[in-house]
Amino acid sequence: MAKENNNKSFVLRIDAATMDALELWAADEFRSINGQLQWIIADALRRSGRLGPVRQSVCTVLNVRPLLTCREGAVVSCGMVRGHNEQMRALAKDFGVTTLLHLSTLTEQGSFSAQSAGAVLENETARAALIRNTVREMRDGGFVGIDVDFEFLGKALAASYAAFLQELSQAVHTAGGYLMAAVAPKTSDTQPGVLYEGHDYAAIGKAVDQVLLMTYEWGYTYGPPMAVAPIDAVERVVRYAVSRIEPGKLLLGFPNYAYDWTLPYEAGLTRAVVIGNEAARQLAFDTRSEIQFDETAQTPWFSYTGMDGAVHEVWFEDARSSLAKFHLVKQYALRGLGYWNFMRPFTANFSLANAALRLPD
Repeated sequence: MAKENNNKSFVLRIDAATMDALELWAADEFRSINGQLQWIIADALRRSGRLGPVRQSVCTVLNVRPLLTCREGAVVSCGMVRGHNEQMRALAKDFGVTTLLHLSTLTEQGSFSAQSAGAVLENETARAALIRNTVREMRDGGFVGIDVDFEFLGKALAASYAAFLQELSQAVHTAGGYLMAAVAPKTSDTQPGVLYEGHDYAAIGKAVDQVLLMTYEWGYTYGPPMAVAPIDAVERVVRYAVSRIEPGKLLLGFPNYAYDWTLPYEAGLTRAVVIGNEAARQLAFDTRSEIQFDETAQTPWFSYTGMDGAVHEVWFEDARSSLAKFHLVKQYALRGLGYWNFMRPFTANFSLANAALRLPD
């Protein structure tokens, strides 16, 4: 029996510039012009509420974190920072995704507090209270687990942090959830630096169910222009990680963002601007800039002259750099990918991830 054809044909007239942009967009996302138009229309209908949501299977981490109020090194209270979590959970439910509770020492000023971490990790009473309150929030809020991100701990807190994760893991498992932790991109047990020394890969790997490798930020806001996640550097981290942690627990971190630097770079003065990967590609198109590809880093980049006459350099991710990272996931039999973050569109990457890695629903 022939398959019923529900498609309708119509004539669409658009200007040449729009057509050029559409062709570029379609090519970048491996679609035909017709397919790209269908996707754009369906996406617009869905966003306006005129079409049901597309179901996807991903995990969303909500930014609900225990608030540690410290005074002269002592914990005064362990409360919860709450945002628009009910709305976010409802949206996640609409799209058929699961949610994790996020536990972090990130302050409202945007920096990680070693003082807050130490006040809890080295105080048995505070540690027990934090675990109890966080697990209760996980259970009452309908989260499937907890994601922990304590950074810049330093060597002095490494052992107590691993012990805390072990205690939290037991409580989370008892409540029917699972535990995930993010780790700095290390390449050896003795790598110096306050960011790296606080994370004992082997101990953390034993304590938790999943480990997110933060394999990004080689190119960063205050650093010189370079790839955010050069493949050679990323692979060095992966090789070390699989020697300390079961590969099936590891998630490869992927940067869903790009940086735009104004040249010349001046250490301590230049501050790169964060943009999306799709926005970077569009910027190259708008400025008629030729996109280069660094074979060593397996990362695209380009330069352009801004409206103020200043030269800019942009490093971003595309389908080629995405595939290079996906190959690492398969080559080292990792659990999958962890994105920072999902707040910017990157359709080509998401589509390729599901196709290349055959991620389950």
